Amino acid sequence: MIKFVPISLVIPTYLRHDLLFKCLESISKQTLQPSEIIIINNGKKLIIQNTNINIINTNRNLGFAKSCNLGIIKSKNNLVGLVNDDTILDKNYIKQMMNEINKNNRSTIFCPKIYQDLNTNLLESTGDYIAKTYEFKHRGIGEIDNKQYDSQKNILLAPATASIYKKSLFEKIGYFDEDYHSYFEDVDLSLRGILNNQKYTFVPKAIVWHKGQSTSKFNSNKGYYEYRNSMITWIKCAPKMNINIVKILLLKYIKIVIINFKIKKIIILIKTILYLLLNYKKILYKRSKIQKNITISNNAFYKLFNLT
Repeated sequence: MIKFVPISLVIPTYLRHDLLFKCLESISKQTLQPSEIIIINNGKKLIIQNTNINIINTNRNLGFAKSCNLGIIKSKNNLVGLVNDDTILDKNYIKQMMNEINKNNRSTIFCPKIYQDLNTNLLESTGDYIAKTYEFKHRGIGEIDNKQYDSQKNILLAPATASIYKKSLFEKIGYFDEDYHSYFEDVDLSLRGILNNQKYTFVPKAIVWHKGQSTSKFNSNKGYYEYRNSMITWIKCAPKMNINIVKILLLKYIKIVIINFKIKKIIILIKTILYLLLNYKKILYKRSKIQKNITISNNAFYKLFNLT
């Protein structure tokens, strides 16, 4: 007998239905079934004959952030799982996530163990963190999984690859920043939550295989969005405005440009600087709204991320 649980899975997709169908197949094999599946289809019209699947055809590429927000708003349940269309979920993914969620009233994001691809034990992420260089990184990426992170369940940043969110988080801090389009919108959301005393949990028994960002067709400007959005995130979310962080990230990228001298990287740098200059008022306005409600001090924030 199929058992359904009150969770909505939201799957944004864009021009890669072959991967989407494999993802859906893995969902169909779950030992516990989601009561709702929402597909945000940004490409050509998609039709699937399944009463449990709600397809929203947008007829244009909304980007990952806006697609996720649309799915979250349309969802009926208080638990929402955001699932990349190029993932394969282990059959006990929902079961293991629900086991943790049912006994954990404090956390608002639950992150699975993510491997780089099917039939591999190379980790992609066990949660995210901030490196000493102020860059946002996947914890454990490229490492062979020897369960070295299984006991480290408290995490500070959660990738949106296949994490499950309590809607109370969005009610508290708002949705993904749609100006990001794609990349690091999950880091921004996580940081805004940390500033509001939210907690996140790594669930090592919930397994996901991710084809990887190399397959992404959400945009052809991955490098630009990653670099630009990392800068925006620091400007918005650092509790005390620390211009040194922005300087460090800018100088590091300039150094990379000088050493490699690739036209593409020069264009990314110029586009990022222009975007920041043209949109600084909007970015600072968002910062002011975030900073009004923070519940953590500047020193405590940097200590939390081991950046002191």
